[in-house]
Amino acid sequence: MEKQLEILKLKEMLEKANIPFTFTDDMYGGYKKPSYQIVIYNRRDNKTKLCDVIYHFGSYGYEQGLLEIMGALAKKERDDGSVLGYLTADEVFKRFKFCYEHNTDIYEEVNQWKHNIRVILLLLALMKRTLKLLW
Repeated sequence: MEKQLEILKLKEMLEKANIPFTFTDDMYGGYKKPSYQIVIYNRRDNKTKLCDVIYHFGSYGYEQGLLEIMGALAKKERDDGSVLGYLTADEVFKRFKFCYEHNTDIYEEVNQWKHNIRVILLLLALMKRTLKLLW
């Protein structure tokens, strides 16, 4: 059985998450095959491109079956260039989901520990307030 292309795996993940996108499997009109691209747009106008991913001969990661993105880069990654390659579908999905949900082209990795601590502190504050009301 042939391994599924990462770009097609990403396409399925975006569809399941109901994140709108455009998809092409022929970026260059038959010149470079295969040549795939997925584009995610701004939620407000659905016209302004937030980020895109490509997979074709010459893209960073093509030889390994991996993906290259433009946009959805962290601020520190932007200092190194405008694209980032050698990514799996899972890595790209995480970035695209964040950018789509926050309507931005800048990716920020959510530190799960910090997030969990904030939630716990909020819950403790609510419990304390509730106990004061009960007494």
